[in-house]
Amino acid sequence: MSSAEPWTVGRLLKWTTDYLKEQGADSPRLDAEVLLAHALGCQRIELYTRFDEAPGDEARAAFRALVRRRAEGAPVAYLVGRREFYSLGFRVTPDVLIPRPETELLVVAAIDLARGEGRGARGEGREDKSDVRNPIPNPPPRAPPPGRGPGGAGPGGEPRPAGATEPGGGGG
Repeated sequence: MSSAEPWTVGRLLKWTTDYLKEQGADSPRLDAEVLLAHALGCQRIELYTRFDEAPGDEARAAFRALVRRRAEGAPVAYLVGRREFYSLGFRVTPDVLIPRPETELLVVAAIDLARGEGRGARGEGREDKSDVRNPIPNPPPRAPPPGRGPGGAGPGGEPRPAGATEPGGGGG
């Protein structure tokens, strides 16, 4: 490609993909697409219908700045301010952790377990055949409500007045 050729969407994607690959990016093409779509203010899929379009100087400058920061190691989600997770878009800033794709597997497993569809939900392949509605085999005992229970209740279980002492404790 000669330098006289216009910087079309297709050319920007190709050059940026190669550049980010040289910089060691894990997913250079995806990164290039997300950053360019962000700079152009469009959806990623729209890039393919605009492949021969030459973005304006302002969009190219914004894209160049994003690519530079990505090459320095900034996560794409922080650069564009959002990340999709479990088919939902989330706003992302450097103040939050970026949802990882592997975490979606945990969400799916938790949903399956809650629905009783998880592996071993009916006890198959499990040593413990405890109630499937409670995945914790031996749940810890529940704490009594405030003012109830040992040392917290008066005779008959009624709440003890503030400052009251244990029966026979002398209070002082």
